[in-house]
Amino acid sequence: MWLLRIPVWVRSSMKKVGLIAFGGYILWNATWLLQGSLPPSILKSITGLPCPTTGMTRSVLSLMNGDIWSFFLYNPFTTVYIVLAGISVIFLLSRFLQKQEVLLPKALEWGWCLFLFSGWVLKFALGKNYW
Repeated sequence: MWLLRIPVWVRSSMKKVGLIAFGGYILWNATWLLQGSLPPSILKSITGLPCPTTGMTRSVLSLMNGDIWSFFLYNPFTTVYIVLAGISVIFLLSRFLQKQEVLLPKALEWGWCLFLFSGWVLKFALGKNYW
């Protein structure tokens, strides 16, 4: 099996781009929250296309109001994403505290890929009313 070997300088650059993107994401959300609004999806704001996680806030609010149907329609994978995020944070934090390389195991990587792709397909199948 052929393995792609990524040069160290490329990995270093990818980490920097990732940190810059994360900083932009935090700034985007903070700007909206400081204005007293829930932040819209960056992808949807720029391209008009939904992000696989779009609708999670409305989904959770629907559940809190007892509207199970809307909970699933706004984002069918809300619970899965929350569980995946929790497991990922715990795993990455433990790796960081043990001074190991901070990487997700392959099973979690594939889990994220599978559910994000499936979530995106479902977004288009459910229609724009639930974006």
